[in-house]
Amino acid sequence: MRSLSAVAIVLLFSVCAAPVSAQYLGILPSAEDETNVQESVRSVSRIWAARSSDSAFGVLNPVVELRYNSGDPFGGNDRGLWQGRGFNSFASGGIAYSAPYVDLVFAPEITFSQNVGFAYRPPQSGDPRFGNYGTAIDQPQRFGDQPFADVWLGNTSATVHHWNTALRVGTESLVFGPGEQNNLILSDNAPGFPHIEFGTYTPWTTRAGNLDWQLLWGRLAESDFFDDDGSNDFRLFVAGALGYQPSFAPGWQFSVYRAIQSPWSTIDAYKVFQLFEALWKENRRSYADTPTGEDDTDQVISVAMEYHAPRIPFRVYLEWARNDHAANPEDFLANPEHSRAYTTGFDYQTSVSPSWSLSFAGEITVINPSPTNPVRPTGPWYRHVAVGGQGYTHHGQYLGAWIGSGANSQYAEIGMSHIPSGISATGFVERVVFDNDFFYALSGQSYLDFNYALLGGVRAELPFRGGRVRSELAGGYHANPYWLDEGRRPMIRAALSVEYDL
Repeated sequence: MRSLSAVAIVLLFSVCAAPVSAQYLGILPSAEDETNVQESVRSVSRIWAARSSDSAFGVLNPVVELRYNSGDPFGGNDRGLWQGRGFNSFASGGIAYSAPYVDLVFAPEITFSQNVGFAYRPPQSGDPRFGNYGTAIDQPQRFGDQPFADVWLGNTSATVHHWNTALRVGTESLVFGPGEQNNLILSDNAPGFPHIEFGTYTPWTTRAGNLDWQLLWGRLAESDFFDDDGSNDFRLFVAGALGYQPSFAPGWQFSVYRAIQSPWSTIDAYKVFQLFEALWKENRRSYADTPTGEDDTDQVISVAMEYHAPRIPFRVYLEWARNDHAANPEDFLANPEHSRAYTTGFDYQTSVSPSWSLSFAGEITVINPSPTNPVRPTGPWYRHVAVGGQGYTHHGQYLGAWIGSGANSQYAEIGMSHIPSGISATGFVERVVFDNDFFYALSGQSYLDFNYALLGGVRAELPFRGGRVRSELAGGYHANPYWLDEGRRPMIRAALSVEYDL
């Protein structure tokens, strides 16, 4: 819901209260958080399920964030917020209730973007003024030319559970994968979409290890800046996650994720249950039934593994994915790198004295063009024309990695925390190269014309009685923005937030 009438509410709330990283937005946990039983899917309802009793009432911490971008839009993993140029604000809070066999969470969100103008490339898809510079995706370069606010249901959900199995409906954000900066299949970069889930309530514990699984059916929507064709406004999203934590290999978690989208107007029994169909193209009904060997669906699949050291706070992880079916096993074995992408990273914390701890973290994500492209071209990640041209998005934002199609990124941080007080400071550096799929298709470009951003900064947290204040300040530049031959645009990013413990 987009209207200026909510702007005053957001600005007023921003003065009173506010998160900085993706994990600060609401109570969505980071992948290395707290419990020894890791889950393949992260969400607010799962945190509540793990912490609540059969009868409990809780108030979700109110959080509000005020952000500023001096240059171009930049940032992600912020759910319904679009971090455009200028000031951006996010506010969330809510309540949760548990009774025997039932959990209810109400956690709406309000977002505001000042949406100051900037120079960008002429659109080729979507709105002729604000649409994307490339084709086959609903990812506007700018969401109109006015400030705007949105009100979302956010992490709202209702769950019925028994025998540690749950049926859930809601709009909460779901994260598939172990990454901190980027997850390839499903992240909290876009607003939560209405969906139905069926799977484990908390991981099943067996002698062989812990097992969790989820099946998901949802409805994706296009943005206000794609087209005026009401027949393609929605898409069916079907996904599944399976995670296993073996008892004979303490600390290890192995997961597999699959997601398929198709036009809402073509829903039938096959589309609803196509998640269970064979992975190979030659065995899929829809491919066999069409003369071209293609259909109106779009699949992505990934496998992930992570290791939590049993005795020290150290974690390493990898997610490896493909966005194109292999024709058969032989095809996969010959070209496993075809249409591949991956995210890998680590985090580590150590005590340097009884009062101080030191932490390190790093992550690399690669969604670059496939190395098999010279002999076997493949479409870019997240762009797909067969599902209506909207690609892998919801309300104009990527469902997966926030850096987007054809991108790669490198992130590193080092932090220090004062254990008794909870005060911490973290220095970080981040480099993002945007959409090399598009760049390599342009003519007249040189090796110096990559569109990339380089940022470095510091983030701090200061607890106070009843909550905590977080802040972030970063500076850098955006080189060759939107391939416009403009050199480097300076970038300053700032954030201030307050979270109250209730």
